[in-house]
Amino acid sequence: MSKAHDTHGCTCPSGDGSLRWLCPVHPALLPCPFCGASARGYEIEPHQHSAALLALVPDMPKEHQSRYVFEGNCQCGSGLIGENQTEVRARWNSRALLAHQIQHDHALDQVRQAVRDYHFALDNRQHGCIAADAAINSIETALDMHWKQGQEAGLRL
Repeated sequence: MSKAHDTHGCTCPSGDGSLRWLCPVHPALLPCPFCGASARGYEIEPHQHSAALLALVPDMPKEHQSRYVFEGNCQCGSGLIGENQTEVRARWNSRALLAHQIQHDHALDQVRQAVRDYHFALDNRQHGCIAADAAINSIETALDMHWKQGQEAGLRL
């Protein structure tokens, strides 16, 4: 059995953690938690930090041994540094998942509020079509899924 198909290790087709497939050894790299941009990882060589940087970040060690970095392909300043790829990837992905969960929870709260507003409108004898339209508009806003004429029909052809 090749390493690429070993169920106890890497299951990436290349066997080297290409990050294109879910794998127990090389899990997917989630996007930037701040803007959604794709992320990248790379190793950095041992180095010393400048006196100016150390003055800005007093807890930063003066010298770094070889370490691994993950950052977004963006300008958010979202990078993380750690001892090895596995540790930094786990921290990066947990932060990205938390940001996604917070966004998801907020959208779900907005959808729930739209349904409560719809029920309230019906209880107060507002016309059903008007109440339904208001609810759908609120849900579309919460999920950022506004209707664009012909778009969905074009996707389903």
